[in-house]
Amino acid sequence: MRLRNYRILVSILVFMLLVSGCAAAEKTIVLTFTGDVTLGGKDEGRSLDTSFESVAKAKGDDYFFANFKEMFEQDDLTIINLEGVLTDSAANGANKKHAFRGKTELVSILKAGCIDAASLSNNHISDYGQQGITNTKKTLEENGIAWFQDFDCYMYEKDGIRIAFFALQNSVLYTKQAKFYKAVREARETGGANAVIICWHTGSEYKAFHNEDTERRAHSLIDNGADLVIINHPHCAQGMDIYNNRSIFFSLGNFSFGGNPMIRAGKNAKDPYAISLYAMVVQTKLTFSNEGRYLGQQATVYPAFSCSTKPDYKLGDGFPPYDRIMFQNNFQPMRLTMEQASAVYECIKRDSTAEIPEMTEKDGLAEICFPYLPAFDSVMIPEDSDTDGGSFGQPEASNPRPTREDKGNENK
Repeated sequence: MRLRNYRILVSILVFMLLVSGCAAAEKTIVLTFTGDVTLGGKDEGRSLDTSFESVAKAKGDDYFFANFKEMFEQDDLTIINLEGVLTDSAANGANKKHAFRGKTELVSILKAGCIDAASLSNNHISDYGQQGITNTKKTLEENGIAWFQDFDCYMYEKDGIRIAFFALQNSVLYTKQAKFYKAVREARETGGANAVIICWHTGSEYKAFHNEDTERRAHSLIDNGADLVIINHPHCAQGMDIYNNRSIFFSLGNFSFGGNPMIRAGKNAKDPYAISLYAMVVQTKLTFSNEGRYLGQQATVYPAFSCSTKPDYKLGDGFPPYDRIMFQNNFQPMRLTMEQASAVYECIKRDSTAEIPEMTEKDGLAEICFPYLPAFDSVMIPEDSDTDGGSFGQPEASNPRPTREDKGNENK
């Protein structure tokens, strides 16, 4: 009897060791991406009671990202597109209609909101000249927030996994493409990156549909080493694409955007489908083998409003049936119920080349859970994935290319 019990105990211990060994064979990194964030705004409106800075003084640092703080606390990295500069001087301000600046003290909002990194490649980072750029980077660094811009990538590391983050603007892609692709390759070959993510600032402002050139160039970014492409700039929600089992999100819209004191909830003169109220937050889980091989990704989209002041209209399945309704921006983005999210979902679906899953509800709020995308055929399936097992190993892309190690070599 004692021998039998001993054998049972040994069997249990062996089973536990095997289970723990399987779990150790996979590593998951959870990344959250938001749309455009502008701390501050135009200098001429700074003294108004409704300005971003006035709201910050009245509400405090925790106010702006309050509806997402729990999500941002629980991920590994939260990344924003910082659309503007952090500098205390208005010197060297650009002679342009929209120049965005926030005082350096506003960086405390990012810290309070659990923001970890910021993309700086956009059309407002130069609004106050080189001094503005320098002050912005210095302020972020002093507060423990990483930044990345063009050829200066941010190498994030956890549990031996290294992920290279590149920020890209069109002036670099169009004139220094070969140099940029070389930098991506070097991040892998000499920098030891296990995956590469590119945050690209492109597209047309207030257009609800991405164009063919953006799609073609996004595919090229993936062909040359990117595992995920996140795009900002249009200031409204657009769709997504899946190419070679890598995700492309064409526009996340605005997030906490001090550059717009007013929110447009109705039709836009440029594009009736482009509504600056509609936004999304994208969370991706990247899976790696214990040896660091990138295995795949799974994305979840959280439909959002860029403002938590509820507009006085009934949300429908397209855009409101009236022209250019405007209301005051309170700079506090919010998650949405299924009813509220229906219009945002239609914007995403309308502009997507990939199939968009139906929305689901969790804790009363809407989310869109995409299937797991294995990096290669017959790849290991993540142990903790909630995706239907029947879809594992079946590439979602129309033209999967499992052998990607040599991609981009044509530019050597």
